[in-house]
Amino acid sequence: MVAKLIYNHMNREYAIKLIHSECSGIKDELVSKISSEMYDDFCLLGFIRQGVNGDGERTWKMTELGKRQFEFYREPTLDEQKMGIYLASIGF
Repeated sequence: MVAKLIYNHMNREYAIKLIHSECSGIKDELVSKISSEMYDDFCLLGFIRQGVNGDGERTWKMTELGKRQFEFYREPTLDEQKMGIYLASIGF
């Protein structure tokens, strides 16, 4: 159970970083990279918005909420790392 949660978390982190790097695209291409289940979850959570382009292809676009979710997974800045080291050294 714990291993599955960690695996799902890692997949979610990868998917969030991927949609952040691409920002928008064709649904089928994204689904092939992150799975239809995760795509549907991201739509329900409001991280991506669905649409249709002029050719009738289903598309997606990252939302502001998705961009804020990406911030959760980003690497800490140098200042944040220093603050973490300091807080750890004082036992916080």
